[in-house]
Amino acid sequence: MNGVQRQGDGPIYAERWSYQPPQAPSPLVGILQLHAWDVPELPFPERTDLFQLLWCPNEHNAPWYGPRPVAVWRRAAEVTEPLAAPPAPRFDEELFGPDYVPLPCVLHPERVVEYPYPCRVPARYPHPCNLPGELAERIQQWDEQHDELYWAALSTAPGTKVGGHPHWIQDPQWPQCGCGRRMQHLVTIASDEFGARGRWLPLEDRDDPTIATSQPVLGDDRWPPHGIMLGDLGSLYLFTCTAHADRPLAGTMQCT
Repeated sequence: MNGVQRQGDGPIYAERWSYQPPQAPSPLVGILQLHAWDVPELPFPERTDLFQLLWCPNEHNAPWYGPRPVAVWRRAAEVTEPLAAPPAPRFDEELFGPDYVPLPCVLHPERVVEYPYPCRVPARYPHPCNLPGELAERIQQWDEQHDELYWAALSTAPGTKVGGHPHWIQDPQWPQCGCGRRMQHLVTIASDEFGARGRWLPLEDRDDPTIATSQPVLGDDRWPPHGIMLGDLGSLYLFTCTAHADRPLAGTMQCT
């Protein structure tokens, strides 16, 4: 079921990578943990109720162009002896490594309503557009007359998110599983958590001085609370195929 990794004007094909540790192995870093009772929409495989996303906090080749992710699906009841203190990661480059290690924080999932990604017309790659051509054209015209309000306030939610529509930085790049199906969006890890005009910054946090504890968001006076910076304000998009019980993982990195 292995696929072929492609880049350019075609889809990305998912390949079942087996993680190859470096000569001096680095412990993986925990990025995101979600329980089925908090996010039941996640495609949990049968007999699992805990999703964990980890990655190696070092530079890797395509398609990651940065940290290499590993997704783990398990049963929470079987995690009986968690480590009191996880081992420290090893960085190939001290300059970039810390940008890939999140600050410890508690996640409070919040469901939001969003509408599909508004492909620009004509789209460079028309096949992955989430809107029909005529509708995309009408929305673009409306958007131009309303200071890009659809993109900024109605379309895909920016920032770190689970499910929904990918908030592409560049042209859409949907992975295709080796079985021929287009993979579904699983999670996005984003450097910028607030989006245009501070769209998704909670009201409770807008005057909270503890938000400014990490990397600065360029051109903004706020800071991403998780402390992750992927390239030049980049995002890592991860996808899976629910036709397979082991939930193969594919993805791509995009930067501004």
